[in-house]
Amino acid sequence: MSKTSSWRFGMKKSMSFIICLLLALSTLFVFVGCDSAEEEGVTTIKMSVVWNGLSSMKPTDNDNRIAKIIRQKTGVKIDIKWVNGTENEQLVRIFSTGRNMPDVIMSPYWGGGDSCSDTIRKAAKDGLLLPLDDLIADYAPNLTGAFTEGVAKNFVQNELSQPEFDGKKYILPMHTPKNIDEYQNWGYTVYARKDILETLNVDASQVNTSEKVYELAKKINKGGFVDINGNAIIPASCWAYGYGAECYMNSFKTRGFTEVVNKGDHYEWSAFQSNVDDEVKFMQKMVSEGLFDKTAFSHNETTALSKHVTGGVGLTATQYPYLKKNLKNTLYATNPEMEYVPLGPILDANGNRYMPNTLYEEGGYYGFAVLTITKDCKPEKREALMKYLNFINSDEGKLLAYLGEEGVDYTVSDNGEYCMTADFFAKEKADPNYAYNQGIDTYFTFGVSRVPFNTFDAAREETPDKTYAAVKAMYPVKEVKGTRASAWDEEFADIDYLHGILETVDYTLTMQSAYCADTQAEALKKLEDYRQAINTKGYLQKYLEWLFAKIGNRTDILY
Repeated sequence: MSKTSSWRFGMKKSMSFIICLLLALSTLFVFVGCDSAEEEGVTTIKMSVVWNGLSSMKPTDNDNRIAKIIRQKTGVKIDIKWVNGTENEQLVRIFSTGRNMPDVIMSPYWGGGDSCSDTIRKAAKDGLLLPLDDLIADYAPNLTGAFTEGVAKNFVQNELSQPEFDGKKYILPMHTPKNIDEYQNWGYTVYARKDILETLNVDASQVNTSEKVYELAKKINKGGFVDINGNAIIPASCWAYGYGAECYMNSFKTRGFTEVVNKGDHYEWSAFQSNVDDEVKFMQKMVSEGLFDKTAFSHNETTALSKHVTGGVGLTATQYPYLKKNLKNTLYATNPEMEYVPLGPILDANGNRYMPNTLYEEGGYYGFAVLTITKDCKPEKREALMKYLNFINSDEGKLLAYLGEEGVDYTVSDNGEYCMTADFFAKEKADPNYAYNQGIDTYFTFGVSRVPFNTFDAAREETPDKTYAAVKAMYPVKEVKGTRASAWDEEFADIDYLHGILETVDYTLTMQSAYCADTQAEALKKLEDYRQAINTKGYLQKYLEWLFAKIGNRTDILY
């Protein structure tokens, strides 16, 4: 065959390939066209969830039943990304380039010198976030009360008026209570496997100090206890990334509202108190003796759950609803004798029945999850997003997000009480993640404020939960009035320098490093190094002296 004929033969094969390719592409375009037609009128909102421990809420299919209903009602589809890792590091990463950001970010905003709060304020100042005022006025009247109802008065005064916000609203509070009767008691404490307590003949109510928790952990370690698979258990652990571990140390904690400690004739910083030394020594002892699972400070949600669903930890520390939600149709269904029951009450350093989130300020919560809208949310998306947020904050939207479809998932009695259907309870027993996979009580609650938490929780209980009632009685929620000692921070001339120093040396990571030190002396050295670092150039001491003079003899201060 000549070169010419070979070339012609090659051309024929090439032409045939091109024709086939064009036919294939035309078929693909037809399918794409059909797909686009189905999505016509639908706006996709990209949301990043920057909050450790929420990935267990992830449905197996984002196009779930509730998603379809919400899309039909609002024309919005949520494309969600669950971000793992240290929350502030993830926020910094998102904002670092100022480009290709998600439309919406869900993250913590605790206020004050909290690192996430500082990062959000800086992003607002740098023009990376959109102010919400006009968007709410134009498209979302249901959000008008989100900034004052269920929000602590001090938060409104101190946080919403931060100078970086320049008088505008950039953070949308979410998961706040509808009113004081709906303040959620999270039931934080240390929990123990019931069968282990019975075997050891230990009365849970008598384990009422951190030291007694330590003694119990030693007994568990020597007891040869196993999980449902016959594997040796971990004496003590907690949830993802150290979440809840502070409950073990409650005897050394002073539950308050700021890091300022009133000594009567002067102020001190909380990290310098002797009870913090005791806390470090206690937890270093727990870790070094193999009683506390030191990997708990870094294990993710999936790993934490895998340790718990088998009864693989003797003691755990977390909030009760989270424990119950993850175990009621798994471990508790197959091995009810392994139910985790509360110890104590474990009193705090001042002898009070306080655990995390036991104390609330007048008006509502101070610090919570928030939504922020980035500048990369295109103008054509903003109206759709706000109308979506307006819907999920309506009575209809809240019920759909938290309880599902009326008549399918829940019913309403003549006196207005909600209750999940028998079919819902049956399906949830068969599949522990049934509600999440249907889109119930998952990411459609992100952005919802003024929630009737206790009303919705009651609806989800097939029978009264005696364990939850017991832990609520141990640590009753209390509302307190007063002005935070940190209310005047922005008036301190060197506040930016001080915030910078406090952000540079992370307290939580420092403490976790101290807990995991090989020796007690090494642990205390890490604490002392931290103390020296945060008082660099004396800014912290100057602040405390300035604040003491500023507050004077006022008796309405929350420390």
